[in-house]
Amino acid sequence: MPEACDRCGAPLMEIDHYGEPLTGCLGCNIWRGKQLVIQLPEEDVQALRKLRRSFKEEFIAEYEDGTQEVFAVLQSASDQGPGALEIARIVAGEWQRDGKLKPGAIMKVRRPSIEELIEMYGKGGRG
Repeated sequence: MPEACDRCGAPLMEIDHYGEPLTGCLGCNIWRGKQLVIQLPEEDVQALRKLRRSFKEEFIAEYEDGTQEVFAVLQSASDQGPGALEIARIVAGEWQRDGKLKPGAIMKVRRPSIEELIEMYGKGGRG
């Protein structure tokens, strides 16, 4: 799935619409499924915007010494500016200065793989 809307550049998200998965963006309010293209009522779009702002996206900071540390960035911050990975790099640097991440040279910031998420939290969610 592409990460951004090809019309407006807003982040794409997947929702369940009465049992049918739809992919769309809050910017254009165009949602596509296998057999359906719709626009949601404005109150639904507002509720999705509010919900999305509360989500956190996790990233992994890889250090020069080979260690890794997991940290989370609010989705509302990731949706602004140059992109989620760049925002995560900025947040990692700020968190190091504040003592929330260990000091040391961060060589790479990346999203965790599905396998890493399962290993961190198990199949039943956060543990």
